[in-house]
Amino acid sequence: MSSGLIDVLTLQAIQALADVRTFARGMAYFHGGAVGLLEADEYEARASVQGTQRYRVRLAAAPDGELDYECDCPVGDEGTFCKHAVAVALSWLENTGEEAFEPSEKESVKPRKRRNRSSATDRTFSPESVLQKTTCTPSGFMLWTMTVASLLTLLRPPLS
Repeated sequence: MSSGLIDVLTLQAIQALADVRTFARGMAYFHGGAVGLLEADEYEARASVQGTQRYRVRLAAAPDGELDYECDCPVGDEGTFCKHAVAVALSWLENTGEEAFEPSEKESVKPRKRRNRSSATDRTFSPESVLQKTTCTPSGFMLWTMTVASLLTLLRPPLS
């Protein structure tokens, strides 16, 4: 009996095939809506992803029970699980109803402390301080992205 896509395409499998940077970039493509119409059956998923140009991705359950993947981008042509493949895989996971993103750890429910906004040190930060507080997980990357976006709004001049 051969395995179906649901048996071989998991969040853990995607993370094992892609390095941290590729996974983060693929997740950004997924969240940015770059994945086109997903066509899938029990054994295969196909979609196009808008990157520098539109690339076609195919993910399939191989007869040996492994995940087979193809992308016609330059990285995918080399046989590497690229960011486009990550984006399609995440889209497929979302469509199956599986929990695609798991928090890296349970967050404690503590009352938030109110900070003193008059202090000049509240508005200073360094990239190192932001990265030190971020874990290398999908939820950590999302937190890092939201933190950077929040910090950038502090740097904008107020509208007059």
